[in-house]
Amino acid sequence: MTSPQNPWQQFPPQQPFPGPPPQYAVARPTPPGSVVFARWLAAVCPPLIALLGVIGYAISTVQILDAGFGPTLWILVNGVLTLGAAVCGVLWLVLSGGLRKGRRSARIVLVVLAIAWLLHTLYSATTFVLSFAHDFGSITLNPILLLGIGDLLLSLVVPIVFLILVATPSANAYFRAMAGR
Repeated sequence: MTSPQNPWQQFPPQQPFPGPPPQYAVARPTPPGSVVFARWLAAVCPPLIALLGVIGYAISTVQILDAGFGPTLWILVNGVLTLGAAVCGVLWLVLSGGLRKGRRSARIVLVVLAIAWLLHTLYSATTFVLSFAHDFGSITLNPILLLGIGDLLLSLVVPIVFLILVATPSANAYFRAMAGR
């Protein structure tokens, strides 16, 4: 008769648990040219246009104070609007990094900002043209008005180009591919 065996030694040892299968790194899709250009457009132009707005606000405030009007409601309202434009410029700069990484949320927020910016610019251009419809010659004499025209032209072109770039089929495919990451 054989002696009883230790229960742990009755069967041959089993293979150790193999663990999870190896994870292979999937290459990130490269952003198409339209997304790259839209990213640079979002990172450079809106902060630059906001800076032009701050410069224009400073020049117009100095002109109003030099004319002897003193602090007015116009200075306060334009100061708040200029601060809002500067915040939006910084927001564009920050969200352009998310656009580069393929973040769909950054794209959505920037599209909403671009549409709001375009609507504001169309309103501003309409009021600008209506206020100087009788005397376009005075525009060339005032540097703040020339700065305003440059700002309006940039503000009309940049959002339209941005909206076209982020709506291309290659940009849509890129953001769809990056959504699952």
